[in-house]
Amino acid sequence: MKKDAKKSQQSTFNHNPFQVIKTHYRYPVPLPEMLNIDALATMSDDDLGSALRRLFDDRDKVIKSSERLDTRPWDEELAYIKREQQIRRARHEAHEKWIRELDLESQRSEANLPTADLDNSSFVNASARRERYS
Repeated sequence: MKKDAKKSQQSTFNHNPFQVIKTHYRYPVPLPEMLNIDALATMSDDDLGSALRRLFDDRDKVIKSSERLDTRPWDEELAYIKREQQIRRARHEAHEKWIRELDLESQRSEANLPTADLDNSSFVNASARRERYS
């Protein structure tokens, strides 16, 4: 009787799927660190790229292992990193578009300005004469 009660307590102990995965299976690599979205936002592009490559490599090791193991923890972290990269790419494109529009607007406004006489040869000649007489 005690064994049956113990089994029922263990099955209802924790409903977190990653905890179940962690306790029941032996992975060839450690489970990925679950990064906070705010932490991802503060990482550099190089750090994001290296984290993405590391997760892909670890996921491939899990897939190539002889056991059929769940790759969900790696897939979720990969999705978060890819989403952050996509957000950064969209912001970069929007910024580039804004800069181009700002340049076009500046060029249009400068085209409407009157032309200026930028011939400064008389000033150069006058300074050269002054140096000769000094």
